[in-house]
Amino acid sequence: MLCKDKITSIFCIIDDILKEINHSEDIRRKVSDSEIITTVFIAATNFYGNYRSAIKFVKQYNLFPNMLEESRFNRRLHSLGNVLYELFHLIASFYKEITCEMNYIIDSFPIPICQNIRINRCKIAKGKQYRGYTASMRSYFYGIKVQLVTTGEGIPIAFHFTVGKTADVKALDKITAFSNLLFLPNLPAFSFLLSFFFKIIWLVALFFVSLPSN
Repeated sequence: MLCKDKITSIFCIIDDILKEINHSEDIRRKVSDSEIITTVFIAATNFYGNYRSAIKFVKQYNLFPNMLEESRFNRRLHSLGNVLYELFHLIASFYKEITCEMNYIIDSFPIPICQNIRINRCKIAKGKQYRGYTASMRSYFYGIKVQLVTTGEGIPIAFHFTVGKTADVKALDKITAFSNLLFLPNLPAFSFLLSFFFKIIWLVALFFVSLPSN
């Protein structure tokens, strides 16, 4: 369970980063994008991804008393797909610079969109390109793959989404480095925050599969 101090630290870091990248939003909003993203972290770490419980939590403990109801929260969150992508890559890029990590682990894992028996009725994504095979599990799936690069300690520093049938070797050249940050957050809190981005990769995945295929 995240304590109030860690939640505050996460919020401050996210808010500072959004300001640094000149992220703009409607000044009439009572709930900022920083509050939305922080609530996502709380849901991922404290409530097994349950937004409703996280929303209730931030209101009950007066963290974000004006937090949106679940339906409006979901709409705001889905509109932040590109922002989540950029946040991850900016933080990961800076983390690589300050840690001078030399050893990395490359792996992939599937994110099934639906059970195989429901493929024909799936509305999120359609096409044979989403049919993939996981050798380690000896099983087929329908969805996308996350191509992931982590440090030796398991902290993710790069990832890329591909359709399910994409071979891991072909996907590696698509994992690219991003520009450096211009500010220096506190390293322990920074590393802590980065690890939680991994827990919301599936949110960005939902944004990815909603894009029209080429």
